[in-house]
Amino acid sequence: MFTVRMAPQVCLGFDSAVARAATARQVIDFAAALAPSGFGVLESNWFERDGRYVVELYDWIDCWFTGPLPVLAVVTAPADFTPPA
Repeated sequence: MFTVRMAPQVCLGFDSAVARAATARQVIDFAAALAPSGFGVLESNWFERDGRYVVELYDWIDCWFTGPLPVLAVVTAPADFTPPA
């Protein structure tokens, strides 16, 4: 199962929100629906963190500004996942 962890205060003001689904696209679409701007998300490339592949999601509108980008959500892949080439 793929897991998405939303940044604090993004999902209805809760400190955290976690969702799980069978595909990465499902959890990415979940995060996109909650993006504060309403314009969806941009995805980083898959990279390895703590022995699992992850992708960071950013609110689309935040990418128009300079400076460090706040991570909207992090998607964690199952242990047997190999990212697409």
